[in-house]
Amino acid sequence: MNKIQVEEKNFSLQEEEVFIESSPEELYLTIQGNVTCLLKQIENKTIQVLLKPNSHLLMEFVGTLKNSKTKIVFVSEENTSLDFHLACTYHLQNEMEITSQVTSSNTKNTILVRAIEQNGSFLIKATGDILKNTVNNKYQEEIKAITSSFESITIEPNLKVSTNFVDAVHNAVISPVNEEELFYLKSKGLSDKTSTSLIKEGFLKGIITHQEEFFRR
Repeated sequence: MNKIQVEEKNFSLQEEEVFIESSPEELYLTIQGNVTCLLKQIENKTIQVLLKPNSHLLMEFVGTLKNSKTKIVFVSEENTSLDFHLACTYHLQNEMEITSQVTSSNTKNTILVRAIEQNGSFLIKATGDILKNTVNNKYQEEIKAITSSFESITIEPNLKVSTNFVDAVHNAVISPVNEEELFYLKSKGLSDKTSTSLIKEGFLKGIITHQEEFFRR
């Protein structure tokens, strides 16, 4: 996979697999064809992504957010497919806004977010906007978080559907570490700390398809 440093505000990707190691605070990406885009940094950035007709984008991020305010906007045109996977721990005060706008027909959007409390707070605003006069669209949004303090994370879903011809689903789950999984690992002789770390690691890795690219760095 190619590593690139994006310095310009406007950038296009076409039929590529890339690991973007740095980018400006505002980035406008145009996607054409089949593209895999891994992001090393998203803290305090605004990223707007346009999927041109007949394109597929897999975009992933794994990392820690610290005092970050991030905004990511996807716009899907005709016959496109989007898979956005974000797995993070959060420290101090953080806010993330994810907007996915479906402007045409025959699209499939999947937004998966996994978050683990390290120490701090996290506000996630998730907006799905399927416009009228569109047909045959599928939209899935799933946000899950592990936390020891339920006041530390807030999820604000906003699913706006202006057509009857769409399959749209939103799911949000906030929970502590699973006690049954913890008991099972501890019964194998692992410490409470090690067991908890393994559960959290698996929770994050579960949605990432290019784990080797992230975890070897």
